[in-house]
Amino acid sequence: MKSAMSRSLLEFGRAARFAFPPPIGSLVDVDLEDGLSMRIHMDAAVRPDWERQGAVILGAGVVPDPDVLAGCPYVYRVRCDSDGANRRVWIGTQSLARPTEGVPFSECTWTDQGLLTPAASRNLRDRSTARSRPAAPGPSAGRSALPESVVTFVRGLEAAQRTGTVVHVRRLCNGSSSFLDGLSSTAPAEAERALEEAKAWLATHEEYQRRIFKVLEAAVRERRAWDVRSGIQQAASLTRRGASSEEHRILAAARAYLRGHDYADQSPAQAALRRQLHYKPAPAAKRPGAPKSKKPNRTKESAARARALLER
Repeated sequence: MKSAMSRSLLEFGRAARFAFPPPIGSLVDVDLEDGLSMRIHMDAAVRPDWERQGAVILGAGVVPDPDVLAGCPYVYRVRCDSDGANRRVWIGTQSLARPTEGVPFSECTWTDQGLLTPAASRNLRDRSTARSRPAAPGPSAGRSALPESVVTFVRGLEAAQRTGTVVHVRRLCNGSSSFLDGLSSTAPAEAERALEEAKAWLATHEEYQRRIFKVLEAAVRERRAWDVRSGIQQAASLTRRGASSEEHRILAAARAYLRGHDYADQSPAQAALRRQLHYKPAPAAKRPGAPKSKKPNRTKESAARARALLER
């Protein structure tokens, strides 16, 4: 990671100092000469601090909270792939508006604001265009004159969107009809406006969540363990307060696949410990000439169980 970033900075005539805070291997702090800084979380050992000065870049296994993505244009992700004897570093740009797009470090640029990927540049351009449009009256305008029930309803919708849980917002939207029907003729306008904003938020987040689970399902079918391991954390975070039956099915298939894959990839020491913990007396010896049983292929078995779960 350090060498790839150093080469990229050198192409733009810049340099940086690198530090590796504990736990070693989890964090990389980068201080640029012009005062900018960034922290790279290679794994989830340390929780990202979004209030600290400088940019935050997340490794493949680090899942940002949904409200973080809702409150910023994008989040950078880093991935290291083996390319023969070398390691190739990719920088992804994750946002709610588009699928995560990864590019080699060599295709990134450095500006006065720091690292910039092609996808981040497009997101900032779209955000600037959206801000130039006339703003609609805010939901808090005139709220003091509204009935208490409407104020509570609007605040509940806003709070649900801040937590970033699709299931909670969906429940509030689906259960709003009876509440709106019981309001007087002058009160529904504010509640309906808040409801429309919540529905727009819900549509965007539902599409994003569908993409995450579609990618995870494809990774399980194609037996890409690295992508399954990184995708399942993100999918589980999005559904921590509830998931549909389809999402539960995909999560179960991903977990079944990883259990078998991790078992097959264990080190000799781990295998010896597992045998010791699960030791059972050997059965009586078979008669001469009896066919030998084949050693089970746990990787194939776990993949078969995962496919069976996906095809239900």
